Amino acid sequence: MKLNRNTKIMLASVVILYLLSGIANLLDSRVGDLPVRLCAISYLGHLTLCTLYVIYTRRNITQPDVKYYITSSVVYLYGWLIIALMEEVIFPVEHPGNRVLWYMQYIPMLMIPNLLFMASLYLNKHESQRMHNAWWLTFVVTFLIIIGVMTNDIHGLAFVFVDGINSFYQGHGFRILYYIAMTWMFTMFFGCAISLWQKARVRKRASYIWIVFIALGIGILYFAWWMGGRSKFTWIKDMYNIPQVLEAFILFTTEICMRFGLIGANSNYREFFEASQLSVSLVDAEGGVRYQTAGQIPIERDDMMRSLLGDVYIDEDHRLHGQSVSGGYVFWVNDLSSINKVAKELRQVQTELEEDNNLIAAENDMIARRAKADEQNKLYTMLAQQMQPQLDRIGDIVQHIQPSDADFEEKLALASVYKVYIKRACNLMLLRQNDSILHGFELENSIRESLEYIQLNGIECKYTSSVSGNFDADDLLRTYNYFQEIVEANIENMKSISVNLSVGADRINLRMDIDGRVYDKEIIVPVHGEQKMLAPQINFVGGGAGK
Repeated sequence: MKLNRNTKIMLASVVILYLLSGIANLLDSRVGDLPVRLCAISYLGHLTLCTLYVIYTRRNITQPDVKYYITSSVVYLYGWLIIALMEEVIFPVEHPGNRVLWYMQYIPMLMIPNLLFMASLYLNKHESQRMHNAWWLTFVVTFLIIIGVMTNDIHGLAFVFVDGINSFYQGHGFRILYYIAMTWMFTMFFGCAISLWQKARVRKRASYIWIVFIALGIGILYFAWWMGGRSKFTWIKDMYNIPQVLEAFILFTTEICMRFGLIGANSNYREFFEASQLSVSLVDAEGGVRYQTAGQIPIERDDMMRSLLGDVYIDEDHRLHGQSVSGGYVFWVNDLSSINKVAKELRQVQTELEEDNNLIAAENDMIARRAKADEQNKLYTMLAQQMQPQLDRIGDIVQHIQPSDADFEEKLALASVYKVYIKRACNLMLLRQNDSILHGFELENSIRESLEYIQLNGIECKYTSSVSGNFDADDLLRTYNYFQEIVEANIENMKSISVNLSVGADRINLRMDIDGRVYDKEIIVPVHGEQKMLAPQINFVGGGAGK
């Protein structure tokens, strides 16, 4: 794990500030007749650390849920330090308000481990993944224990005061609710550590998380020493109380997780750039290239600056983009060679379609003048009538697009959906001319090829099919036309499509699920001849990069 100079300075500053705050506490307890309470300065140092760490986590942790829970735990720690400062500096020991402040310390004491436990559960999860509702019950338990502690004056189930509640400062004993609270707190901490260890095993970094277990063990020893009366090593008590020790645990644990990649953070970019196959450069404010992927093509400085104002074409097949980021710029290059190839093929298709349209128009004119036409003319008329809407849509798309258009790729992908329908529908019609009985496999192949082109539009596709037997070609074509009608009606806003085709026995069943809307078509048909083959179940899942 490599640390840059700024990171080393930041971490050294945190350690020094933490040690100086502890020394201020030690001097305050050991040296009398000081003009100011050094413990107040110590608390100010710890509060500064918490404030800086909230800013640090907000800027560096990239996963929203993890960022929220870790930041919330530091905010609770911030409140705990304020409560401890008020209890020690503002109120006299015998003041009744001190008892309330003492109870209030159990709010952050119980909430912090619960928040850290939830943060550990969200590690390595996608932003769209939500936690199972059962885990929220941990907060219910935490809230009930907090309420029980805060109402101890009523029932006395957490603490008992030897000389009465008004003399609470002279000593107290512990009751069952206190032990429940401590058990629950350490359960959350252990749950957090175990969750980190499991996530680290998946990432093959489990050896690093033993550091967290060591830190947790030190915390347990500190707590046992605190509960045992603190008769030895009293200088530790004078330097750091429980909230300050917990502060070190939180800061240390989260920093370890960020440094070793368990928590997504805005750092360690070198590994990404070394492994990435993209064409990306990260440039500082002075124009110096700090990181660059191996696949990045050479970029002129003038092109970099111009790309910040708009896309720049380096050559016919490469388009440069630029974006300002904190402390510099990021530049990336899109390879348009495959798109240009598709555009060239579409232009060829356009030429062919124009020729076909002219031929069909001539044939239609001949049919209008002649009372009787041969079978081939009838076929072309039928194809023209059936395919004309799709031909018009393709012609309109191709006529109005340019490679420089922002939605160039989306329009090409949309045109391909109409193109493949024309191809497959015409194929079924031509096959029907030779044989009115076709195998159900022809319909299965037609729908599968259409879905392959639909996924180019950034749509998630899933396809399962079970096909056997021979059927009337008209029934197969009617089913494929129904599929195309539903696709064309929804493709503009479609996000996902799931298709299940069942062809066999005495029926054809087509079930489509588009973004939660179900379309179901079933045709009862006779089967012709023996079942020559049984198509295996096909699972086709795909999806583009999104619109």
